[in-house]
Amino acid sequence: MKKIIALIGPTGSGKTSISLYLAQKLNAPIINCDCRCIYRGLNIGTAKPSEHELAAVKHYLIDIIDPNEIYTVGNYKQDAQNILNDNSDHDYIIVCGGTGLYASALLLNWQIPEFGPNPDLRNKLNQEANTFGNIFIHEQLAKLDQQSANIININDRVRIIRAIEICLLSGQKASQIRTKNPPLYDVLWVGLNTSNKLILQERITQRFNLMVKAGLLAEVKHLYETYGKTQILSNSVNYKEFIDYLEDKISYPQALALALNNNFRLAKKQIAWFKANKNTNWFNIDESNPTDIIDRIMTWL
Repeated sequence: MKKIIALIGPTGSGKTSISLYLAQKLNAPIINCDCRCIYRGLNIGTAKPSEHELAAVKHYLIDIIDPNEIYTVGNYKQDAQNILNDNSDHDYIIVCGGTGLYASALLLNWQIPEFGPNPDLRNKLNQEANTFGNIFIHEQLAKLDQQSANIININDRVRIIRAIEICLLSGQKASQIRTKNPPLYDVLWVGLNTSNKLILQERITQRFNLMVKAGLLAEVKHLYETYGKTQILSNSVNYKEFIDYLEDKISYPQALALALNNNFRLAKKQIAWFKANKNTNWFNIDESNPTDIIDRIMTWL
């Protein structure tokens, strides 16, 4: 059985650089596990690997669909499994990213409900959330499936809508349909974090400032003018805030402050999700240099 190295952690923790070092050392391909890097054109705001980095190491599931298309966790699980099966000649494969639901579905073998998206229902729920706030649709979910409502954050509109969608299409509770099966793969879980949140926030701030200097606003403007206010753009940190600015809902300084704060909140949510996996071997990147981390991982393989 091939060995999978799952490199996980919050935004800004240095996953990409470690994954590239490790991939070159092991001659291993990388499967993206970031739900936004799936989309073409979302480059600066996702800190997507550069063209040079993509050329240096074989990457999968990056730039595979446009921002006006729908891509579910079920799609991801199936596509990633096909890639794992097709790469039987590799002893090691790296799965790298911060989308916990994708990592859990693939590597913990969560059973994903096989219900495709319902655009009309999603539009209705999004309109209700825009009008009455996320709390309105979160309360709808609680009436349908209290367990799902308990674990889905009130600000996570995408997951709230998907859970409601599953409930209504299946006639069952989403929490009952989504089950855990025995894992299919031999996985080494490696988590990257910092020794305290202030260090991580400083890293996130520095990276965000570089994104702004690199042309983040222009990227958002181009995507908005090309595709409109799509679901992925409306719900993605670093994009939704600047769309609000482009629509004259908030000022530019407000967009900057809101985007940075939403990055902090995203990191907190990612850490909470990944910390629930007790099989993860954690490194604090402010206490270990990349070489030490790579050397320790190699001893575990």
